[in-house]
Amino acid sequence: MKLLFKLLFCCGLLISCSTSKKNVVTVDGSENQWPMSGGPDGSWKVETALKVPTKWSVRTGENIKWKKSLPEGGQSGIAIWDDKIFFTINPPNDDPKYSKDSELKGGASSKDIILLCLNANNGETLWSKTVKGIIESEYNYGFSDATTPTPMTDGNHVWAINASGGMACFSMSGNLIWKRTWQPIPVTPNRPFNKQFDSILFKDLILNVEPAEENDSVRTTEWNYLHAFNKITGKRVWVTKEAVTNYNTPVLGETHDDKPAILIGRGGPHSVPERPVGLSLINLDKENQGDALWNWEPNDKNNISGWGALSTQHWNKEKASWFYEGKSHLTIDTKTGELISQNNMRTVDINKYDTLAKKYKLLKNVEIKDFGSKYHYHYHCNIQVENDVYFMGLYNPFVKRHNMVNGNTEYLEVPEEINETGGFVWEKQSNDGLNSQGQLHSSDNRTRGGGFQKCFLGSPIMINNYIYFTNALGIVYVIDSNAKKLDESAIVAINDLGERGKTWTVNSLSYANGNIYHRTMKEIICIGK
Repeated sequence: MKLLFKLLFCCGLLISCSTSKKNVVTVDGSENQWPMSGGPDGSWKVETALKVPTKWSVRTGENIKWKKSLPEGGQSGIAIWDDKIFFTINPPNDDPKYSKDSELKGGASSKDIILLCLNANNGETLWSKTVKGIIESEYNYGFSDATTPTPMTDGNHVWAINASGGMACFSMSGNLIWKRTWQPIPVTPNRPFNKQFDSILFKDLILNVEPAEENDSVRTTEWNYLHAFNKITGKRVWVTKEAVTNYNTPVLGETHDDKPAILIGRGGPHSVPERPVGLSLINLDKENQGDALWNWEPNDKNNISGWGALSTQHWNKEKASWFYEGKSHLTIDTKTGELISQNNMRTVDINKYDTLAKKYKLLKNVEIKDFGSKYHYHYHCNIQVENDVYFMGLYNPFVKRHNMVNGNTEYLEVPEEINETGGFVWEKQSNDGLNSQGQLHSSDNRTRGGGFQKCFLGSPIMINNYIYFTNALGIVYVIDSNAKKLDESAIVAINDLGERGKTWTVNSLSYANGNIYHRTMKEIICIGK
């Protein structure tokens, strides 16, 4: 444990590495900016020569540049361009009021969301705009709400997507350029989506996952597809023939011959309709843009194979990643769309923290037998780093790593919380679920669960060789992807985003110009020196 504390408190404040590499999907002029959910090139990764904080605490004020209370919660990531930041919240709502005395249960909903523009240097509100939607949607549902998609910006305009069925374009000073509405597929009343999709900006296009148009005679009207819109006019340019599950998060990238493409997936629980289960690599090059370069289908039925569509669909020029319910991992050749390998993920090495001995112990070749065991095989919040796939446990506090070449799977137990003296808390925790006004506007009690719970946590991002994972309680784990073993030496820092038991978040952090930006249900935070 001495090594762990040495890493956490003495490893140094800052990291520095090489300048970010530009590829064919990088937003023009976006070096040191964060133009959309996945960063400059949509990969959720960035390389920078600027110094970036790895250690901070909102509770103590360590390396907190500024923070600002928000009038209502929301789930979007944060887009940044120069001295402006953009994110969305739900509209403030005083009905119902929360009262501990009356034990009034929470619940609020709206068709609309609010796009906020703040000064990136001090948090001052510059302007706010309403983005209209179609379906009344519950606030702060643990599996997404209307504010889930991150705004996008190219430094000239900013775009916001309302997952309840709206989209709008504004100038950087807040003037409306265009707006449109669309009809999401309703799942249940006030929860029209379980939506992991996030925003994508590519060249002159805004990409969004929506159902087929009513008059479409080619596509199935009850299915979702990837739609491309002209970013200046808002007019639809093309729609994929291949469907995409609304759980799925498509990811931009470059093919083996340096052409732009995007990977989409189908499948998953709760009777998602889109078929066939599997992956499609969609061409984004000018010729035949929107067509599939290849399609891949697994051999097994959806209840086993479809879980890969719950992923942020990471890939590189050689490999794409697909999970079989966390029990096995499949690697797909991104040149051909053919299966490369299928590896067992139920025999794992576990670095578990012994709370009595106060040190980590390595458990070799542990057999993960079933869902109800103390070590679960389910995966969550993934990112691909060369031949490794990193992800978090869904129900238990583990960061995990699977090697796509040798098939090794490692679990590293992490604390769920940090206590009042700076020590780590290894037991299950909870939070109050309140916004900054003391209101309980989420009626789903799973929102108030522990840091590793049944909800959609924000995707991790990678800055240089460090991966930043965030749990629902606002604890951020910084993991060194260069670590030879996934043990305590891989932990660079464990940071907080707010008070214990009073902090909740399901969005990803963003990085720009040497600062990290993050948010909770209560406030937005700028992390920097």
